[in-house]
Amino acid sequence: MIRTPRSAARLHVDERGVPGGGVAWRGVFERKGRTTGDVTFVFEDARPEPRHEPFLLAFLLPAMRTGTRIECTAPIDRGLLENLDNYQGAWCRWLGRRFRRVVVEAERKDEAPTRGSALTCFSGGVDSCYTILRMGPGSAAAPAISAGLLVHGFDIPLLDARAFRGARARARRMLDAHGIDLRTLGTDLRRLESPYDLRWDRELHGAALAAAMWCYAGEFPVGLIPSTYPD
Repeated sequence: MIRTPRSAARLHVDERGVPGGGVAWRGVFERKGRTTGDVTFVFEDARPEPRHEPFLLAFLLPAMRTGTRIECTAPIDRGLLENLDNYQGAWCRWLGRRFRRVVVEAERKDEAPTRGSALTCFSGGVDSCYTILRMGPGSAAAPAISAGLLVHGFDIPLLDARAFRGARARARRMLDAHGIDLRTLGTDLRRLESPYDLRWDRELHGAALAAAMWCYAGEFPVGLIPSTYPD
């Protein structure tokens, strides 16, 4: 039986400055005039132009858990919308009792093809380092990796600033050795786990990584996710 969403939520995004000269994007999921979820991305070492795609990726699984139609208030990349249709279909076939297909209402935009290098998620672990060795500068990969993204708020809780400073220093040393830049990003996206009964390792994790990388889509045409969570 096909289940159709009974309600709709609007996705809004705004930008604000943060102490220290950084910038933050905040996405709000609003239904019937009430906020049902919000996510923030904080940038300390870059100031990319605000995008709605990261927040669409962040809120898609929560919407699929509740059967909520998503209304985007800004144009969304056409290729992403087409891919998300297949993405939803895969989740519904795999875990149909937990997720249902929802409608994403958005004006489509066609972005000019970007030539450039690749961005990879980088935690400093074995899989991240293997990806750098296989696809970094000097490899046969096209495009080659030129930057690694370390996210504060995924493996390291946002409240543990000391642990993240250590991880950032180690990641910078490893990437510097290969001539690769480091990007860092802070986010509270994992706050969506509990209210929507989402499992980080088997459900939300991949979409969260994709959302983080989409923040840099204007700079990098390709994003890579090293092997992660084999189960």
